Amino acid sequence: MTDYWHAMRSVAVVSLLLVAPAFAMAQESRSSQLAAELAALLDSAQLDSIAARIQGDEYVGALYFSGSQLLAVKARYMPAERIDGRCPNATTGAFTSS
Repeated sequence: MTDYWHAMRSVAVVSLLLVAPAFAMAQESRSSQLAAELAALLDSAQLDSIAARIQGDEYVGALYFSGSQLLAVKARYMPAERIDGRCPNATTGAFTSS
């Protein structure tokens, strides 16, 4: 009888492993539209990266490989003055490079 339950448990685990990716793929992306818009803006401005200060010591940045990938990050950096000092337009809080 224990062989029966062992087999049933194995079938259940395998079934779960096969079905789990379908549930993950069924989730609707909340940022895909914004990512596509950012990619289009970077393309039109001929930029491959951008960064900005959100507030205080929080920054966001994006690295874009045209037509391929978009990497976006948000992080805290202290001291903020070290980043601001390297930014050509630190007064606006935006960094860009091409």
